[in-house]
Amino acid sequence: MSVTREQVFSTIFERVCAIDGIVTKARQLVSINQVAPEAMPALYQVQEGQKYQWEGGGWTLGSGTPFVQLDGSLWLYVAPDDKPHSEVLNPLIDAIEAIFAPDNAMRDVCTLGGLVNWARITGVEISEGLLGEKSIAVVTFSVFLPRF
Repeated sequence: MSVTREQVFSTIFERVCAIDGIVTKARQLVSINQVAPEAMPALYQVQEGQKYQWEGGGWTLGSGTPFVQLDGSLWLYVAPDDKPHSEVLNPLIDAIEAIFAPDNAMRDVCTLGGLVNWARITGVEISEGLLGEKSIAVVTFSVFLPRF
């Protein structure tokens, strides 16, 4: 049976929900202006684009198995009163990075416990202090999984 998109995104969300220190967690993004400082740090998971691999005139990746790449992002909102925002953001980003640590020693990739071919962080964008008392970090990720 094929792994579904929902299995992938719900697995990632379950793992980020286990990170200590995050007050608000949801899979539907809201504006930072709608989140009260006492509800932060807040984390929102967003499903983004999808790309298919097409090679050799067919829907394959060498082995004859089609693949889809799922892209998503994790939005972190913080509003600490008494310390630099990076002191709150950096440990949370480190914890997210740990979720994508290799779990397949032979291939040195994260497979989300064997669910996907690989899952990895593709970037981190930080807007620290540009929103006054609030800051945002967006951690983007991609997941590569077989289809059919």
